[in-house]
Amino acid sequence: MNNKILNFVSASILVLILCISFTSASIEFTDVTGATQSIVSGNTATVTFKLNETNEGDLTNISFNTPLSLGSLTSNNINGTITSLDQTNKSSLITLTINVPEGTTAQNYTGTLIVTANNSNTNLTVTDTLPITLTVTNPIQPEEITSCIAKTNLGNNLKVKIDDITVKGFGEDTEWLPMDEIQVEVQIENNGNDDIRDIKLSWGLYNKATNEWYVDGDESKFKLKDGDEETVIVTIKLDDNIDELEEGEYVLYLWANAEDAEFDNDDTCTYTTQEDIEIVIEENFVILYNIQAPETMLCDEKITIIAEVWNIGDEDQDDVSVYFYNKELGIAQEVIVGSIDAFDSEKIEVTLETTKEMEQKTYQITMFVYDEDQDVYQNNFGDDEAEFSTNIEVTGVCKADAKVTVSASLVSDGKAGEELIIKAIIANTGEESTTYTLNTAGYTAWASSASIDQNTFTLNKGEVKEVLITFDVNKEAFGDQMFNLEILSNNQLISQQPVSVLIKEADKGFVDQMKSITGKINWVLWAIILLNIILVIVIVIVAIRIAKN
Repeated sequence: MNNKILNFVSASILVLILCISFTSASIEFTDVTGATQSIVSGNTATVTFKLNETNEGDLTNISFNTPLSLGSLTSNNINGTITSLDQTNKSSLITLTINVPEGTTAQNYTGTLIVTANNSNTNLTVTDTLPITLTVTNPIQPEEITSCIAKTNLGNNLKVKIDDITVKGFGEDTEWLPMDEIQVEVQIENNGNDDIRDIKLSWGLYNKATNEWYVDGDESKFKLKDGDEETVIVTIKLDDNIDELEEGEYVLYLWANAEDAEFDNDDTCTYTTQEDIEIVIEENFVILYNIQAPETMLCDEKITIIAEVWNIGDEDQDDVSVYFYNKELGIAQEVIVGSIDAFDSEKIEVTLETTKEMEQKTYQITMFVYDEDQDVYQNNFGDDEAEFSTNIEVTGVCKADAKVTVSASLVSDGKAGEELIIKAIIANTGEESTTYTLNTAGYTAWASSASIDQNTFTLNKGEVKEVLITFDVNKEAFGDQMFNLEILSNNQLISQQPVSVLIKEADKGFVDQMKSITGKINWVLWAIILLNIILVIVIVIVAIRIAKN
């Protein structure tokens, strides 16, 4: 009997222990996000989960085995972030971050997050585990950068660093708008023990969405002695094919190829980047670009201003106009431009009348671009208005009795790389015989030189003089260009006439035409053409001989 009672009590105690163990608190991971993920090197992986308390009893002294190691990668430390779970929901939301440095080898990285807690009812330790796997991939990079990495930076001797970025236009810092001009100050250093020669700095703005260059270029080669450094200013203009300039994130790459004398003049290369360049595209924004105006003028003289009116927004615009204003000069003139399609432009050329009451000083002419509601265009990026200005200095003799007129006409068409001949006509409209000197100015941007067949001459009352001016047009010149005809008397400027000329592209030779078709000189194609010519000649010779026989 006693044995039966003892067995029954023992069994009851065992059942009680089992019941306690079944109902005592335990811990588990739920709502896990990011435990298995693919991540590009240079970013941070985030793993989130809920830590839940199940059954009965309170959990205390909750801890994690962090910082967690996943091979060479390490997570943040979340020990001590919680001492107990929220007793209302019996859970807490926790975030684990793992930094993946740029250049991390592409492979799988694994680790196990372990949580440990104490059951206050049973004084037992409870645990749970969360396996974590990160698949690291390399970022998509342009071929030029991949090639640079393959060459390696020998001895890490060559260093390229961005010191400063300056934006001229409506953008700022790393947020740029179409037609902006960006100047990047780049420092290049030789940290080696010998010369680094033929350093060629290249650059490009890379579209992360399309994996293509929007614009790229390079600078002239140079050499650095050991311990030396060089500062290079890279200028990027966002004015080329702006309809291809998509809104979104870009990367500015700068890379330097060179030869390192410390390593037997082997090729070396290094690069740097400015990440998170953002191109901002407005919906409705029209601006002025490439404003051409004389730097100086005479009293009571007309002013000619040429400009491009650009719609840099992605919506077509109607009834666009430009307003020119200067109170002192009596300028208040509106120029109707009309409709401009998205990412397109219209050219305007306006001659402004001025007052006769002038002083010899600098005047500012302000230009506003208006929309169809006669409001000045304003962008959303910085609330900037489409307002522009140009400064013109009044020089010379401010007298209304300086009686001379000057005009110009084309003698020959203007073509790049050729001579352009202009005929200037000077008329003495005064009452006295006067000696004049004719000068040209403001042409250096499109011509290397200008020669005048006679620049000093005397004209009697009512007499007219024709003078030929020959410009040597640069090979790269193209489009509408300007220069000034200046008339001096007694070494004082008495008249100035702006002249606009159109420079056309040079005629292409056969080789250039072939290059324009093929994109480059294709020597295989040339060989085939030459072979065909020889075959034609041989056929003709054979035909003549057969005819003679």
